[in-house]
Amino acid sequence: MDSVHYQLMAAHLTLMRRVNDVTRKLGLTPGQPKVIEFLNAHGEADQSQIAAGCLIEKATIGGILARMEQAGLISRRRSDADRRAILVSLTDRGRELAVDVHAAFEESERPIREALTDQQIAELDSLLTRLRAALANAD
Repeated sequence: MDSVHYQLMAAHLTLMRRVNDVTRKLGLTPGQPKVIEFLNAHGEADQSQIAAGCLIEKATIGGILARMEQAGLISRRRSDADRRAILVSLTDRGRELAVDVHAAFEESERPIREALTDQQIAELDSLLTRLRAALANAD
């Protein structure tokens, strides 16, 4: 089981378990930490932008956002430029939680940063970026 597919899948699942274990303690469900991170970095965005930026299926993002709105983490408003568009942004509570989410991501990545040098992390980042581009452009 040493194929590239298996190694990438196993690394991803292991990291996501770590992230979910920490963010669950913050009261978040899977998908919500990514949305918080995205909105904290980009400010207001529509549902399609959030789904694309977080690599979440459009059919799934609506449910995630509904639960986040019920929890008081996000707010929605109609766009002034396009009255059909609904813009989503973090509430004050969501912005406060973004600090904890960032810390959770950092803590989840800590073993990786301890196992690799800064140069190796930069190389890994470069390789993963190239892999994503190659897979996106395949076909």
